[in-house]
Amino acid sequence: MTYTTIQKSLNPAYRKLKVWRSHLDIFKESLNSLLMQTQAQIDKSEEFHKNNLRDFFNETYYKSNHYINVKDKQDLAIYHGKNIDSKVGVIIETKSPSNKGEMLSFDKFNIKALQQLLLYYLQERVTSKNLEIKYLIVTNIYDWFVFPASLFEQLFYQKKFLVNQFNDFQEGKLCSHKTDFFYNEIAYYAIEKVETELKSNVIYFNLNDYHHKEESELILLYKFLSPSHLLNLSFAND
Repeated sequence: MTYTTIQKSLNPAYRKLKVWRSHLDIFKESLNSLLMQTQAQIDKSEEFHKNNLRDFFNETYYKSNHYINVKDKQDLAIYHGKNIDSKVGVIIETKSPSNKGEMLSFDKFNIKALQQLLLYYLQERVTSKNLEIKYLIVTNIYDWFVFPASLFEQLFYQKKFLVNQFNDFQEGKLCSHKTDFFYNEIAYYAIEKVETELKSNVIYFNLNDYHHKEESELILLYKFLSPSHLLNLSFAND
């Protein structure tokens, strides 16, 4: 399966930047804790795993400068600023590792998790008029599917028919206002048209693989999940 790697997605200048040992040690500890908690409680609810993921992000990078919480129906949102009044930069749809029926995979790509992500994107981009979205993520803690917002902009936001359908749905003009209707009757067909482009441009990785990787690979993961990358911040003085 062809997809984009972490290394390819990172800014070449940021790839070369040295990482402080103390920062990397915190990252390693937080990552190990997240994986152990997930494995020990793998059958727990989506809410349980979502909270662990938020703790991981906060402990590793974000708690001082970036607010992380739910927004409306979004499972998690990483904000550009310290409070809820700032713009959302990253939208995350989380699934429990045991919820294989709704979780995105390359074999079942046009699935509920991605359909939900599309709805949350359109709500943020169209309804909230947010121009500062950087990434959209689906994860079950282990598997990560990361879409650049520019890809959703091109494949979804720029499609007038889809945006009009979404607006009609939001305004209650269609035959149902239920979210399952949006997933099955609107999102499914919108994704179906561009599934090949989504698959080839998604950034994919599995956290379990990093138990066995060289430290250089772990550093790439550290950089990829950092605010400098996910929120597209300046990194010259990191």
